Amino acid sequence: MLGRYRRHFVPDEQLPPTEALGEPPAQEPSEPSALSEQDERSILSAVAGFLTDSTTGLFPLVAYSVSQDSLLILTTNIIDLPYAIRILEDVTRAGYNLSYSLRPEMAQRLSGENPHVFHASERKVPRIHEIELRRIGRLVATFGAPFYHEKGFALVDVCGFSRLDNPDQLAQLYSLTNAVDSAIRRSYRVCQKLKLPNRFGRASTGDGFYLWHDHLGAAADVAAFFLLVCIMTQSESMRLAGFPMRLRASFVIDSAFMLYDADARTNPYAVASNAVGTATNTLARFIAAAKPSQILLGEFSPRRQPGEKMDSASFLAQVNELFREEGFGAATLEAKPNKLLRVDDKHGDVHYCWNIAGEVPKQAGKRTTLVHIGLQPHDATRIDDVDFVHT
Repeated sequence: MLGRYRRHFVPDEQLPPTEALGEPPAQEPSEPSALSEQDERSILSAVAGFLTDSTTGLFPLVAYSVSQDSLLILTTNIIDLPYAIRILEDVTRAGYNLSYSLRPEMAQRLSGENPHVFHASERKVPRIHEIELRRIGRLVATFGAPFYHEKGFALVDVCGFSRLDNPDQLAQLYSLTNAVDSAIRRSYRVCQKLKLPNRFGRASTGDGFYLWHDHLGAAADVAAFFLLVCIMTQSESMRLAGFPMRLRASFVIDSAFMLYDADARTNPYAVASNAVGTATNTLARFIAAAKPSQILLGEFSPRRQPGEKMDSASFLAQVNELFREEGFGAATLEAKPNKLLRVDDKHGDVHYCWNIAGEVPKQAGKRTTLVHIGLQPHDATRIDDVDFVHT
């Protein structure tokens, strides 16, 4: 039986509220704003200017608070960053979440009780309370590193990359980059179906990419895995046509910090430029165990959050059905064998995953072909795994 996991689909990139944090932006009652678009741009520009003046790479932003006509932020230095995050987790009784606005008295208390850890800066921003808090939170997040407890991430890796000479490495990286770009274009209609923007992030590993959808929630996780399937389909099509590049892939839903480049702070649609955390670490462990053309799907951990439930089988079924949106029929991805696989990493930790394989429809000119992706398990038992004795 495929493993179960519990997903909490939360729009607008928010996590469940905690008493210490106050109500999340998505749940606060909103009154019709009298602000014009020009007024909103002016206020957000003032906020960005204040954040730019008050934060640097050496003093990252870790919390903020919005009051009637002012914005207060807490920064820390890099050396104390782990300690600052632990304090915030302890005080709020929740995981670190830069997407929340702390209550003003909470932010002031944290700064006053921990002056060696937090530095408070405040600026008057008239009418800031009339801006939707979600928009303020997204802008603030680009000056720090928001943390997400559950987010889908993929990793694709070029097999044997280090053994290639430089021109071949360049050719295969070009091919992988083009495959990712093509898969993002192919995901447009599916993202529309899922009511998501067609917006994905990527971070280079040198011989591959970490990939994720910009939004948070079950739909974004499905979109990210759909993207990975499209990349592997394109790669297998190229291999069958004679191109030597082989990819291997892994996918997990787990926690990570997201990091933004400086230019993201002036772009409301900017996607994070990097990610680090349990999710990316686990992806690397699975990739190290994967064979060429293999796709490993991490076992979903049980969650205690209320909301949407989905197991691994229904996750794959939803991805399979999304290919119907292209008019070519459903894919047939499934776990083979239908049991968990164990991966022991170099640190002695144990991880569990599924081997995913099946056929994916792909348009080739005016006709549709079915491309097999993933590896099928071999039915025969290895001779080394059998003990033979004289009778």
